[in-house]
Amino acid sequence: MEKQRDPKQAGQNQAGQNQADLNRTLALQKGEAPFRVHAQISRAGNDIQIYIGGGSAPHIGSVAVSQPRASLDGSGAISCTTSVHNLLGHKDDRLAVLFAEAFCREYACVAVAAAGFHMDRAHPSDVERVLTYAEELLEKALRQWGALSDQ
Repeated sequence: MEKQRDPKQAGQNQAGQNQADLNRTLALQKGEAPFRVHAQISRAGNDIQIYIGGGSAPHIGSVAVSQPRASLDGSGAISCTTSVHNLLGHKDDRLAVLFAEAFCREYACVAVAAAGFHMDRAHPSDVERVLTYAEELLEKALRQWGALSDQ
């Protein structure tokens, strides 16, 4: 009878995941001050946790949790259900939802994003500039996270 190998001895957890993969972290930024947006992404078991921040006082103002599910249109595509919590007076949910839903759909896992970007007296054009940088950062983050998964 063949002896079963302990996954921990092979550098794997009980689910067969490589420990190096579980400890993967990616840090990126986009834009110039005071509009610079930065993101830190890391594994949480089979799931992904993300922090998006910037401005003069990075903080946690909103949290979004996205869970994958089959699309309701019957196409078989992966979609997600997202729950959002905003702290009183915060409007960081656009950043949190953007990242949580994109990572959830792309990697078919639960994705949690916490976001906080502060800019005093921000004009609507300032907000749009930050969102543009965030969207560009997200594209870069999805590509680089995928490249890390391929290693």
